[in-house]
Amino acid sequence: MKRGSAALALAFVIATAHAARGDEVRAITPKESKSAPPAPVSASAATSARAVAEAKAEIQSLEERYAAEAKALADRVAEATAAVLAISDEEAALRRRLAELGSEIDRAEEQLLEAQIADDKAKARAAQREQELKSEISSQGFALKDRVKNSLLAAQHPEFQKEIALLEDSETFTVEERLAALLGLFERVLEMARTVERSRLTVQVGGPRGELAMCDALRLGLVGGVYHHSATGEGGLLAAASDSRGHFVGRAERLTPEDQAAIAALIKEPAHGGVIPFDVSGGLVLTAMRSDEAEHGIFARFGFVLWPLLGVGLIGVFMIFAFGHRLRSAPERASKVRKAARTAEAANVPRAVPESEASDV
Repeated sequence: MKRGSAALALAFVIATAHAARGDEVRAITPKESKSAPPAPVSASAATSARAVAEAKAEIQSLEERYAAEAKALADRVAEATAAVLAISDEEAALRRRLAELGSEIDRAEEQLLEAQIADDKAKARAAQREQELKSEISSQGFALKDRVKNSLLAAQHPEFQKEIALLEDSETFTVEERLAALLGLFERVLEMARTVERSRLTVQVGGPRGELAMCDALRLGLVGGVYHHSATGEGGLLAAASDSRGHFVGRAERLTPEDQAAIAALIKEPAHGGVIPFDVSGGLVLTAMRSDEAEHGIFARFGFVLWPLLGVGLIGVFMIFAFGHRLRSAPERASKVRKAARTAEAANVPRAVPESEASDV
């Protein structure tokens, strides 16, 4: 572009100079004839003409090149514009996609927060259930320990109490191990509940104030047991000692010799079976038998004092009922007296009120 401008400027200068010189020639020879032959062209004019022609050709070439360059530039501008528009569309699409991704991220964060809250709640519920399970295991272990305490089962299997005590050791064993141990103990207890077992135990024979002796004992499930003292032939029911000294008390009172013989035969040969007297209440009957405060014992020993007290109590109860009956019937009698009085006043007829009814009023 700079070269084209310079060429145009040069052509303009040359043409201006040539025109000036022609005017000078025409001024010198103003009266030349039309038919006269043309003036000879000087070398400088020819040079100028050629320069002008070259300049025009160069200008035309420059114009053509400019047009081509302008067309190419326009094409490139059009392509760039199309690319910019495409990029704008792509940018808009990317922005929309970015907004969608932002919404998806927000939803994902909300879902993650909800999942975390649900997980925390699940963990809290799991911890609570685990704590409840620990408490239940301890409670069941304590109940089982209390159930077998001072029983024939504990006397025949001392390790059973130790195994129950291990259920309370939450530091050494996990919840699953403690639960498995508790279920194992339950299985053993159920197995022992349906079986019998013979053993040698220390039993207090000869009544509550008798002596301790080694006797043959037979555990009958978990309900209780019977014993037989071979030296004296005594046999009866077994009850745990009230002072928890680790031995059992034999209860043979109220048992006939035939009953004791049946007990001895059953202990000797449990597989043959037999019919024996037995406390099916789980020890309640034996407790009542060995209780010094049983009702029949109290009246047998203190009847001369209790019978008068019982009579006085019955008289007091009778008087209470009689007085209550009079109190309940007093309002009805009073209403009858008032009604009779109103009737007498209305008729102006004097009427005497019975002394008994007046006193009731």
